[in-house]
Amino acid sequence: MNNIDRIPYAEIAPFIKIYGMLLKDGKLVSPRGLLINEIENANYILPPYIRFANFKARKLNLNYIKQEFLWYMKGDRYDTSIIEHASLWKGLINKDGGI
Repeated sequence: MNNIDRIPYAEIAPFIKIYGMLLKDGKLVSPRGLLINEIENANYILPPYIRFANFKARKLNLNYIKQEFLWYMKGDRYDTSIIEHASLWKGLINKDGGI
């Protein structure tokens, strides 16, 4: 049994639908040389009890989510302070200094 088998279906079902949309309608693009599957102008509705992907296998850090949200709300793509909370952002800085 892997971690995905332990997640209650009600918690993972909305994300399965999102991944299905991505597989069906997504386009392969390569920003920064990394191949990803992207959907533009998509939307989805999560049930009120699921605010974000927060299941045990993910080991979500709520303090990090708070910091990322506050950073995002600043709306400044040149604010690199998010790197203090998650080093993965360092690799996403563009040549112009923006994220």
